[in-house]
Amino acid sequence: MRQPTFHLVADTESIHVCKFDGSRVQTELIAWEAMGVGKAVGDALRRMGYTGKPLVLCISTSRCFAIQLKPEDVPDRDYRSLCFAIESSLPLDAENMVADFEINNNGILAVAAELEFLRRLLLELRSQRVSVHSITPLTLLAVDQYLADKSERPSVILCQLGNRLEIIRCQNNSIQGWQSCDPDIKSLRRTLMMGMLDNNRNATVSCFGLDASLVNQVVADTDWTVSSDPNWDLTSSAMRRADSVVASAVRPRLDLKRGELAVDNVGSKANYIQAAWLASFMLLIALNVGFWIRGSQYVAAANEQKTIQANIFEDLLPGQKAPVGILSRLESELLARQEQARKELDLRQSRTLLNALHELLVAL
Repeated sequence: MRQPTFHLVADTESIHVCKFDGSRVQTELIAWEAMGVGKAVGDALRRMGYTGKPLVLCISTSRCFAIQLKPEDVPDRDYRSLCFAIESSLPLDAENMVADFEINNNGILAVAAELEFLRRLLLELRSQRVSVHSITPLTLLAVDQYLADKSERPSVILCQLGNRLEIIRCQNNSIQGWQSCDPDIKSLRRTLMMGMLDNNRNATVSCFGLDASLVNQVVADTDWTVSSDPNWDLTSSAMRRADSVVASAVRPRLDLKRGELAVDNVGSKANYIQAAWLASFMLLIALNVGFWIRGSQYVAAANEQKTIQANIFEDLLPGQKAPVGILSRLESELLARQEQARKELDLRQSRTLLNALHELLVAL
């Protein structure tokens, strides 16, 4: 029996916790407004039977931006240059975005998302021991699974995700463009005619998961060929592709888990901070224990010295009560006795001189 797999889908309103058995997707929705989204997702996964294996975080079109660039627009193909090239077309600055790019002979497909949103979400998921293998758009996963399953290569793949139509322009196995629009004739006509197919007279359009009648109305006065498979499900196809990604059978076309987002487990910033706080706390405890032990040693040594001083006082001044300041009293007594000894010595020396003078006078 096939073991179920688990993946997540993030959109603007909620995060979908998905359990996939190979054909059917069981979903539980967690609203972003919920307190502790990461914990809620972790609890939902464990209720479904999640055991900690890596999963794919899929993001919907509403959570990412797709841009098409001309090769001549970006002479330098390094990551930073590509990010700055798409910055002007996005409501994000280059420092607060994470992006990935597919470069082919006909152009560059760029997909970007908000870095801070994904960073917070990953940190919350990691705190619940949820391992994220990749971060990639849900639609692209589904399209890649379609291209793997089908032999035909349409000019456009059209499918519906929620209340939006996803329009993907293809050439062989590469994606030349990706847009979304409202599911009405006017929006679809504008997107297909002006943005996707231009003057392509021999275009083929494959519709999946929706009624082709809407598309037929749009292309009624063209020579385009329209095919339809209303039973095809975008989410199920995406889950199948996500399973292949986790199994390392394929790589996602675009993966936003890169840079600081690619650092897992103990390498994450959150874990570094937690480790630093724990180390500081343990150091503080060790210092306190050390100070307590040293203080105890000092107290023991002081008590020992007091006992010695009390014994000396008793020997010097028997029968007298030892005062609080034993040491000062002993010092005073020592000075007094030293003065008395000096006087006695001087007296003995004086008597010796008188005796010597007396003996001298007698001898005379």
